[in-house]
Amino acid sequence: MPFFWLRRGSARVLLPVFVAVTIAAVLSRGTPWRGEWGWTVDWAGAAADLLGPLLAGAVVWELWFVGRHGVADLVPQTRRRRWAAVTLVAPLCLTAIVAQLIATGLALVLTSTTSPGGHIPVVPVVLPLVLLLGYAGIGLLVGSWIPTALAAPLTVVGAFALGLADPAGLPRLLRVGGSTGSVAGLTWSVRVAGLLMMCWLAIAAFGVAFGLLSQPGRTRAALAAVVVAFAMFVGGLVALDRASHEVLVADRGRIRFDCLGDRPTVCLADETRTHLSAVAAEADRLAQPLFALGVTVPARYRQQLPYATPDPSVGLLNLTDDPTSPVQVSGWLATPAACPQWFAPVPPIGALPVPSLIAYWLRIRSRLETADSNSPEGRWVHSGASADDWVRVSFDALRRCDLDHVSLPTGLE
Repeated sequence: MPFFWLRRGSARVLLPVFVAVTIAAVLSRGTPWRGEWGWTVDWAGAAADLLGPLLAGAVVWELWFVGRHGVADLVPQTRRRRWAAVTLVAPLCLTAIVAQLIATGLALVLTSTTSPGGHIPVVPVVLPLVLLLGYAGIGLLVGSWIPTALAAPLTVVGAFALGLADPAGLPRLLRVGGSTGSVAGLTWSVRVAGLLMMCWLAIAAFGVAFGLLSQPGRTRAALAAVVVAFAMFVGGLVALDRASHEVLVADRGRIRFDCLGDRPTVCLADETRTHLSAVAAEADRLAQPLFALGVTVPARYRQQLPYATPDPSVGLLNLTDDPTSPVQVSGWLATPAACPQWFAPVPPIGALPVPSLIAYWLRIRSRLETADSNSPEGRWVHSGASADDWVRVSFDALRRCDLDHVSLPTGLE
């Protein structure tokens, strides 16, 4: 009866709870990830950061509850009583994995309605599933040696704290996903992902081995399993510590860009092409005051991807959580060149606020905002020719990357 414990154990009760937690986690900050496969699955994977501690606590509670009522009476199908703990935990793991897959599936369905580019990456789908096994191992470890009801909620809190821990120089072992911005131009390191999964499986094996140690018989085999699991964990941790342990790394493959528009042309990476039409239309509208002023607007603005070498011959386009908002579009329109100075360890301090003021001028001239005549910026915009002259000169200097000779107007420093 392979689904015996799905019918009689806690798994059946916990399934709707786990599903509710994962879906709430996925939708907790809206759906800015919608439209990009990689960001979607990475964000959905972070639900395991909440689900994992709950799973660990559920395992502890299940072991305490069954132990209190007698394992022999509640596990009649178990061939060897020493495996009873594992038999009890398996349905809980399956329940958590199903809940995680449901949440990920929901996120993918939402993204599929936007006709995204690229493909669905496999690694960020698998990572949270294996992480859940690691959390189950923590529950087995605690539940086997501290079989009390109080240990269950303490395990939830402790496991969640471990997930939040950020030890200096070491990877966050019990945390996955959750990118708060686009992952276009990035990919998942198979090496790092493999080592992380090795550590999580070692934790799971460690919990199983300690569970066996708490049962009579074959102590030598259980001790050997503890040693092997510990060696796996330490080996994976050392390997992660010796090199970069960032699971998201630069995609060194050829990045495809889709372009649209001609005043100016807007180019986005294929993964983010869902936003291209709306972004290009907003850019065309906001760029009109620049054309009316007679300045030379870059023929092309191209999305700047992480770790990519900046190209000063194109405008600097940074995609944000709200890529079509006038504030965001005017912000990158006011940065007409991807100058290397912007990416220097010490950027040009005097030039940093200049694009923001030009962007403000663009929104006012496009009648998307109303200038506040009581503010210094508002009074400056209403100065007419003086403001227009400053925008003309400053925009041209930004386009030529002459950032040392760019500064705010007098009175706005």
